[in-house]
Amino acid sequence: MQHPEASIRRLAIEVIQLENDPAVIPALLRATADANVEVSLLASEVLRSFQNPAAVEHLVAALESSASETRLAALVALRERREPEALGRLVRRLSDP
Repeated sequence: MQHPEASIRRLAIEVIQLENDPAVIPALLRATADANVEVSLLASEVLRSFQNPAAVEHLVAALESSASETRLAALVALRERREPEALGRLVRRLSDP
């Protein structure tokens, strides 16, 4: 997912979503930091379907993003995962000044 065109990177994420293979989580984690907000948002949305601690870690970190769309996608993904650890980390992150 290093193609120079954002539309190609988005398409790659859409294909990855169809596979639903945990082996793609590292690539999705990198894509959530993409300079293109649409790519970053899509990667965050796809991560919701993976039950993996690395996904939770990144989604919590994404709450610090400068892009409000990315922060919102991370918040929604964490809420929808309903994992006690993820929710606890979210509360701690939001409570941290």
